[in-house]
Amino acid sequence: MRSFDITNDEEDKILKNILFKSFQSCNINFLFGAGTSCPAISTLGNVENEVQELIEKEEIEKADVKLFKFLKEIYDVVVKISDADGIEDKIQETKTNYNNFVSWLNKILLNRKNDITKSSANIFTTNYDLFLEYACELQGNYFNYNDGFSNKNNIFSVPKLNVSEFNKTISYCTNLYKHSTTLPNVNLVKLHGSLNWDIEANSGNIVLSEISNTYSNICQIYKDKKKNSKDKTIELIANVINSIGVIMPKKDKFRKTVMEQSYYSFLRYFSNELEKENGILFTIGFSFEDEHIRDLIKKALSTNPTLQLYISVFNKDCYKKYEEFFKEFSNVSLIFNGDNFVFTEFSIFIASSFSLNGCSLSFSVSLLIPEISVDIRQSVYSHLQVITSLCTAQSKPSERHNCFRILASGDFIFNILMLFFIYLFFALSEYELSNPIDLSSFSVFLSAYFTIISFI
Repeated sequence: MRSFDITNDEEDKILKNILFKSFQSCNINFLFGAGTSCPAISTLGNVENEVQELIEKEEIEKADVKLFKFLKEIYDVVVKISDADGIEDKIQETKTNYNNFVSWLNKILLNRKNDITKSSANIFTTNYDLFLEYACELQGNYFNYNDGFSNKNNIFSVPKLNVSEFNKTISYCTNLYKHSTTLPNVNLVKLHGSLNWDIEANSGNIVLSEISNTYSNICQIYKDKKKNSKDKTIELIANVINSIGVIMPKKDKFRKTVMEQSYYSFLRYFSNELEKENGILFTIGFSFEDEHIRDLIKKALSTNPTLQLYISVFNKDCYKKYEEFFKEFSNVSLIFNGDNFVFTEFSIFIASSFSLNGCSLSFSVSLLIPEISVDIRQSVYSHLQVITSLCTAQSKPSERHNCFRILASGDFIFNILMLFFIYLFFALSEYELSNPIDLSSFSVFLSAYFTIISFI
């Protein structure tokens, strides 16, 4: 096991260099825990143990009431995520943290220069909230994010959970020369479900639902608590708990996860991704108290020596705990900054590890521009080759006329101008292309252009 104290300049630089190379060539995975949604939503605390004690005492009704209160606290926050005005500071802070992280991840994927490894990343999370979905919707102009639901654009069908959706990608085809480019892909895998999931009573399928409807039902139960009998209230609470597509914080959650096919598929997908060669897994805000997830990670670390696990350590107590959990593994690294290494600081550190090596992430560049420049360049070259073959001393007047038509065509002139502006853009921004080009090429084009015109 290794550890990196990023307050130490030397260790900070070493780690950033390692991560820069990893971002270029590795299969990227993140695992989010409850700590990433702080301060808007407090961590689980002792809820799991308290619920388990009630279940062991066969006080199921009291356990359901405690779970119901736990869910309502999260719902109270989630329904405010999309509010623009009057939002609480702690909710706004959490939104900003997620938005910054997704923004940096977006730019990292766009700037990857490895054509062999797909520009994709997996974000696994045990959180029920919708902060991550909201951030992906805001930042998703240059990447595609999959949440595992099919038929999202079908007005005649309800979106249903399907793990095979994570294998789908989106490609855009340019109008010019029909060049196809695949967008970077981010898979959002919610291992313990989500507040906007419902379990269909008849089919058992997990479908997307309107969170506002579920929240109004919860509020109505609280409102009618005095009017309804105790048995009626408990029955309504149990119905809500059983209909929401989440794994409750109980000790038997692994058994339920295995029993429910969809949840088991998610865990299997998580395990399969960790088994891939040359993988990297970052954990943020995750306590490793989920035994089934911890065991899956430890198994992958044992069977896949190319997997690297980087754990962001919140404080000294967490450091000791993680050190005990993974002391036998050499492919585990702990990242800490003394104390209180929170989600915000992790995002800044990840971003700086990429920009440190000369890849500025301060602006977004369309993924299509570098590839379009290659298409345009090839077109101009082909035009010049045709012109050169036609413009000889023995050229017939008709052939010279064809040369003039090519040179005066809007297509050729447009390509020349487009190529100039693309060269100029990258020269000013110092953006490094996978297919290096320079302004001398443009001067060759101009020289050939005016030479042939004078010849004609």
